Amino acid sequence: MVIFKPPSRHTYGFVSDNFGYDLPEIELHSLLLCLQHNDVRFIPVVDLFQRGSLLRWIESADGLQISDDVVSNAVSRAILAHASFCIDESSFVTEEDWKDDSTFSSIILNNQLSMIDILERLDVVDMSNPNMSRVDKLGLMERVICLIDKQEPKLQHRLQEWIRSIVHDDVQELRPVVIVHRNQQNINFQADVLYHIHFGHRTSIGLAGTRGAPSQTLRRTHRGLLKEYALKNRRTCNADTRFITSTAMEPEIGFLMANLALAGAVGGAKRVLDPCCGSGRLLLYAAELGSTEVVGVDSDPYVWDTVEWEDHVRVCPNPKFFVGDVQDPTLVDVLNTPDSFDAMVCDPPYNIGAPVYVNGKDSRPKNYHDIGEELQQDETSKLPMDSLTDLVPSILSIAAKVLVKGGRIVFLLPVRGDDMDKSLEELLSLRGCPQVVPDDGNESCQLRLVQNSSRQQSFSSTFSRWLVCMEKNIVHSKQSTT
Repeated sequence: MVIFKPPSRHTYGFVSDNFGYDLPEIELHSLLLCLQHNDVRFIPVVDLFQRGSLLRWIESADGLQISDDVVSNAVSRAILAHASFCIDESSFVTEEDWKDDSTFSSIILNNQLSMIDILERLDVVDMSNPNMSRVDKLGLMERVICLIDKQEPKLQHRLQEWIRSIVHDDVQELRPVVIVHRNQQNINFQADVLYHIHFGHRTSIGLAGTRGAPSQTLRRTHRGLLKEYALKNRRTCNADTRFITSTAMEPEIGFLMANLALAGAVGGAKRVLDPCCGSGRLLLYAAELGSTEVVGVDSDPYVWDTVEWEDHVRVCPNPKFFVGDVQDPTLVDVLNTPDSFDAMVCDPPYNIGAPVYVNGKDSRPKNYHDIGEELQQDETSKLPMDSLTDLVPSILSIAAKVLVKGGRIVFLLPVRGDDMDKSLEELLSLRGCPQVVPDDGNESCQLRLVQNSSRQQSFSSTFSRWLVCMEKNIVHSKQSTT
């Protein structure tokens, strides 16, 4: 079983009518495929009609056994997964039984066990209460044991052995846990409210997870690596950090992008390129995830935040930064060397205040920027659409050349105005993004969308962005390129 993190203030816009919020599934699915190379599927623990449920059973789509180690390794690397668990037993209690004031459990009395001793070695997770006090955990655990003792005699022996092993066993690698969650079943099947109780042990914690239940709030996520890499904790040698901080990639989205990109890397080499690196935050996240070499290119040599890299020098060797332009990649070797990178991550520069086109016209109100001591009108609002620079086609041309076979590029694609309702395939086609680039006359390098791995994040009725995941494939030049 895995518990996913709910949408945060950085990922809330990825909810769609067709898929719901499934970014955590996309990330974990990619990591599992990377580790074991056979397909998996996620089944809601509560019922098949609750897409918003945070709990999922993980099973192989082809019926093969999934190793606990594989799941644990994938979850421990995921930024949107809270934790994974191996469940030994499950029980279901009705609302009426839950409210029944039972006597203290004979299981506890017969074994002369102290609830305090149990709680010192046991994690108690209540999905409806992510911030449980010690008193709350004690009361919940007493209620759970009493209900099992009264309602399910078949489980009494198993529960008795399980509790005894928790108290008397000095080996704590298994990290025993009790998970409780309340569920309103679909009215067409059963109207009763059920309490689901799962006994097992925790096998791993996500990059931003904790021992307890994940929070149900949209507030800023601030745990684990997300706390360490929070933008407000940044150090910089620039006296005016406002512009750097406002444009740097938030760690939650950045780690997600790096995970999706590195999932396509084969072998031990994980060379990563960001052709529009800015301060280098995306490369920093990729380095934390195990990249062996990170390279950044930007047209502005003053945006690299080397001071921040000094704070995280433990994650990898020093990055390599180059001055270059993606619109003329021949000037920089790293943008022009075939098969030289295992993955690419990129957040192409785009101005949030740039024109929003509705019915072919700029519908954006006048936008002003603080430049020095004067307020000047944003000149981009006077430019026609055709004169605005789109770097995405150039970036994808570079990816088709420098990525190894099977290498991935993950980037953000802004969408405005009339393009909001277009599919991702239409958007890439309209922008003239190349899908096939000749290579030595015999083969072609084709960038294809990774199936079911790209999602649109909507901010308003006139602005959104796509999280795009593409993979490089080699095809014969005589094959159709459509």
